[in-house]
Amino acid sequence: MSDLQTFFDEMRPFLLGARELDEVESALGESPSGSERMAFYPGLVAWGHANFVEKLYPMTLARLGEDRSDDLIEIYGEEHPPNHWEPNQVGARFPAFLESRPDVDDWIAELARYEWFEFVVYLDRNPTTPPPDGKLIVNPTLHALPFRHDVPAWVASEACDNPESTPPEIREHFLVIYRQPETHSCRFMEVTPWIQIVVTALEADRNPVEAAMEAGAPPDQAREVIADLRARGLLLGDL
Repeated sequence: MSDLQTFFDEMRPFLLGARELDEVESALGESPSGSERMAFYPGLVAWGHANFVEKLYPMTLARLGEDRSDDLIEIYGEEHPPNHWEPNQVGARFPAFLESRPDVDDWIAELARYEWFEFVVYLDRNPTTPPPDGKLIVNPTLHALPFRHDVPAWVASEACDNPESTPPEIREHFLVIYRQPETHSCRFMEVTPWIQIVVTALEADRNPVEAAMEAGAPPDQAREVIADLRARGLLLGDL
């Protein structure tokens, strides 16, 4: 029996469909389970890869259509085979893959990024509870994403349910996505100057009211904005 590293060196390309079974058996010996059962596994890996991508990107793939989705998933699997112990991570590079394709509209790649970060935020292990000292902090699940198209509004309008719907309008903006503490649901919010001031100040360990005053805003208005962001779950703790 070969050493463990040789085993992995032989099995990985076989499981990814890049090596024939007889080559693996020549290097490692026949499997006690038999060749027929061994030959089942590359197909299982390919099916699992496609299945996880389909579950992660339902809106994106629906817009692309079944035939085109199947082709792109197959190409994606060839160019970006599984490389992580957590199976959902097979989809991590799918938005960038779509973005690199000249035959895929830019907004569809943005839609895929929207779906991916909704998943990332939902499973983020960071706690969405105020810190023990009660200090005001930014929700640790927060991510900021740039968009060139109004994908969030398009999704909210349920246009994604209609494969013939008009694509989203071009509108450059930033969106924050985070997990709401009470409901554990993902929330999307367009970045405003207020959010930028408050979040930037807190991440620099500064008082956001003082930062707002430096920007020319009244302190009472700054406190109202902070209270609203706390109610929405974007901020945790107390000022």
